[in-house]
Amino acid sequence: MANQDPNWIVITLRGMGEMEDSRSLPPDPAKSWIDLSNETDRWSRRRAYVNLVATNNDYNLWAKMDRAAFDFATAMAGASSNIEYLTPNGWSSQRPQPNTDRK
Repeated sequence: MANQDPNWIVITLRGMGEMEDSRSLPPDPAKSWIDLSNETDRWSRRRAYVNLVATNNDYNLWAKMDRAAFDFATAMAGASSNIEYLTPNGWSSQRPQPNTDRK
């Protein structure tokens, strides 16, 4: 609490969206899929295997979700001067751009 500024309130916004999937058999290793195996774990529960591969549609959706979260935060703040963003380099008044690194 010693590092908190009494003039600011920290709010975390999280967005969750589905990823484009593949439902073909056998599963395509170049696409996302989930397989519930007949193999069991030590508690006799079936193991699930998950393969996640982001598609262009996934990246486009995530960028739209980022923009929507930033727009919402700005609307809640009332003015762009009332908001700061936590970046890897610390707090910044510059609105971040959606991540375009497709790795």
